[in-house]
Amino acid sequence: MKAARVVGLIGGILLLLGGTLASLLSYGSDYGTFAVGISEVVVGGLMVVLAIRALGRSGKEPPHRVSTGQSAILEDTGLVGIQPSRRKAAGLMAAGVALMGLGLTVAFNGAKYGIITGIFSYLIALGLLAAATKVILRARRLALPAAEVLLRHDSRPPVIYLRSFSADRSTARGMTFTTWVTEEEQIARAMQDVGPFLAIGEPDELLPQLGAVRAYVRGRDWQQIVGRLAARSRLVIFRIGHSPSLTWEFKTVLRQLRPEKVVLFVPRDGQAYEQFRHEARTVLPSELPALDISRMRKPFRGSTVAVIVFAADWAPTVIDLRTISISPLRRSPMFPLVALYRAALAPAMTRLGIRWKPPAYDRDMAFTVVGLLVMLAAPFVPFVLAS
Repeated sequence: MKAARVVGLIGGILLLLGGTLASLLSYGSDYGTFAVGISEVVVGGLMVVLAIRALGRSGKEPPHRVSTGQSAILEDTGLVGIQPSRRKAAGLMAAGVALMGLGLTVAFNGAKYGIITGIFSYLIALGLLAAATKVILRARRLALPAAEVLLRHDSRPPVIYLRSFSADRSTARGMTFTTWVTEEEQIARAMQDVGPFLAIGEPDELLPQLGAVRAYVRGRDWQQIVGRLAARSRLVIFRIGHSPSLTWEFKTVLRQLRPEKVVLFVPRDGQAYEQFRHEARTVLPSELPALDISRMRKPFRGSTVAVIVFAADWAPTVIDLRTISISPLRRSPMFPLVALYRAALAPAMTRLGIRWKPPAYDRDMAFTVVGLLVMLAAPFVPFVLAS
């Protein structure tokens, strides 16, 4: 995430300088260019402020992080990580910043040459921003530290994330085509106060996905490794999907853990949930409830529609993410799902004795709202000055 914040800082500075220069050169002569310049200054300034605040937070080590000298979890299970390629990551990051800067320049300046040109410029800018997002996401994956490094400094029991590998196609991408943060990263962020978020990586992937720390099985004994991980875990999150391996993992974990330590994430796949619900009847004393997954989805809620937690007698409780109401001011502009997951997982955290804070007002969202209001007002500044 630090790389993405640096990208935001660089892009904001470039936009801020470009907008300042454009507004100074056009003041009193070209009100259209002046308005565009003011808008660039506002957006660039907002990006700089948010990036500096995020970088400041990233430099603070949480009190629970202590150096252990080695990763006890990986030592015990025999899992290994993928080593980063920082040189390639730096090159891709530079290319992504260039594409992003070009896209913003096209978007802000195209409207000066007429409506038709403005429409085409915005379409081109969206394509450039989408390409920049893909490049930046790949650069961030290349720069990810190996699992050994990430887990070496966190001695807490992990949160184990079990899912079908095919689920990565939906959770390892952004909320929109220009978002740098993936859905799985937001789950990992929601778990920061619980423990390191760990998942077994897909054997054939060349790069780890963003989100859960990926560790890889050396041989074919993945079933024993899952059992060991579950025994050492503080919480196990299952993302329901189509996979015989996932069904085996669920049955194994149920034999090892207390019900309060198991959480199910229900995706927008009614067929997968019904199949899993049918198979779970043989191992759960209480049947999982039927869910109407086909109901209209809300925007910016991700690919997970519900969370299921269990009481001490395995009685399931469904928390429908589509019915949770959270003020937009309590949701981060970069991590909009974190507050949602925190609210949904509050019952599970309480049963585990984990201090779980309710979503607080997000200052970054307040900055964003103010910046957008100023940006919307900027085009009217020339008319006010002219009068």
